[in-house]
Amino acid sequence: MKLNPVSVRWALGSLKRFGDTDLFPHPIELDVVCADVEAAVSLISEIDLSTHIPAAARRFIVPKADLSYRQATQLDPLDSVLLTALVWEFGRSVEDRRRPRVEHSVFSYRFDPSVDGDLYPRPNAWNEF
Repeated sequence: MKLNPVSVRWALGSLKRFGDTDLFPHPIELDVVCADVEAAVSLISEIDLSTHIPAAARRFIVPKADLSYRQATQLDPLDSVLLTALVWEFGRSVEDRRRPRVEHSVFSYRFDPSVDGDLYPRPNAWNEF
């Protein structure tokens, strides 16, 4: 299976704007890839996901509150692009199978991507939870 170039282009724009995590600094590798978006889209959209072997992730122990810690993982930048493109490409199908928003029974982030790279419609989903 290969990703649609439109999905890869959207993923690159989203990652450039928002990064891949709120715990770690923006990976410099994403800036390098985004320096020539069309070349990157062409190369990445040719990756066969059925044979792709993800690279090693970066794993760290990070503080959580004052007295505890948690493990945090940052994907390899290429794998982050692939995962973000997969979410964009198939997210609508997943969202369409979830309980409707009007039921107010699911308070997790709801898939609703924007052209600007947002995956979710509101920044306050956590507060609603």
